[in-house]
Amino acid sequence: MSTGGSIPYHLRQHKAVERNLFIELLRKLNNYINVSDYVYIGFGGPFLEDFKQLHTTLKINKMISLEMEENVHIRQKFNMPISCVDIGDEPENSGEFITRYDFEEPSLIWLDYAIPKDLNKQLNEIASLISKLKPKDIFKITLNATPDSLGRDYTSPDPKPFRLRKLIDRLTEDYCPTSLEEDDVTFKRFPSVLLKALQRSINVGLAGRSDIQVQPLATFIYKDGQQMITFTGIILPNDDDSKGIFFEKSRIEAWPFFNGNWATIRNISIPTMSLRERMFIEERLPFGSEPQIKEQLGFYLGDDEEEASEHLNNFIEYYKVVPWYSKVLF
Repeated sequence: MSTGGSIPYHLRQHKAVERNLFIELLRKLNNYINVSDYVYIGFGGPFLEDFKQLHTTLKINKMISLEMEENVHIRQKFNMPISCVDIGDEPENSGEFITRYDFEEPSLIWLDYAIPKDLNKQLNEIASLISKLKPKDIFKITLNATPDSLGRDYTSPDPKPFRLRKLIDRLTEDYCPTSLEEDDVTFKRFPSVLLKALQRSINVGLAGRSDIQVQPLATFIYKDGQQMITFTGIILPNDDDSKGIFFEKSRIEAWPFFNGNWATIRNISIPTMSLRERMFIEERLPFGSEPQIKEQLGFYLGDDEEEASEHLNNFIEYYKVVPWYSKVLF
């Protein structure tokens, strides 16, 4: 379970971008399924923000929030934004829920994990989940992809050897990718390692389930303090025609953010901007390019010029789903 009880997720711009892309994706899938008929299951946190947005935009009326912290569970009762969210009588962790729940109804589940030291437990839960899902169920997994969370040996100037050993120990043989190198625990490469571990856990869940297959839909990384990786997939029948029917009906391949393989991760981090900077940039979209806009600004948005260019390019691509935040005085 996420330890997000005190984190204002609704004010995290990169997570908000990722959430809006998730809703876009589900809207595309409405050509293949009726998302409003699904049960949404996720980690609501104290504010249940995702639940309210999914209900409002997708008309989902049956929702289950998972929460293991008693105080957060109490806050959910106080902050309940809509009446169709079931938070249960008592706190419950995601592993307990997956074990007891039958997933009989069409299911949309988001396991938004944030605790890096519980990685092996999380992968076990994912394997268990996949073993119980049915064709047309949709699942989304978020994992902490910050290599700093692996710790370091402070007697050594290079943290990578220690972090590699720690990662291998956390993953165990069941989920550890082969031939890991020390550079795999750097910020740039660590998300790819986690994606491979996630794929292995999904394959464990598929073992003995010859009736289903998993189709990747989108994989993103973003950074709001901690670097996170998020993966969305759909369960399809395991036969010769199902993939073709899915792609024909959903037309998901036309969505610019679709990623149907296990090799590509899209970075959706965007610059931190003032209101005036954002308005200046958006006035030049959709036709302005990153070099043109940077030249017209006369400065780059951030501390590192190369990273700032990447983030500005991302904003140009995602600006339609970036939320606006403003101070309101009462």
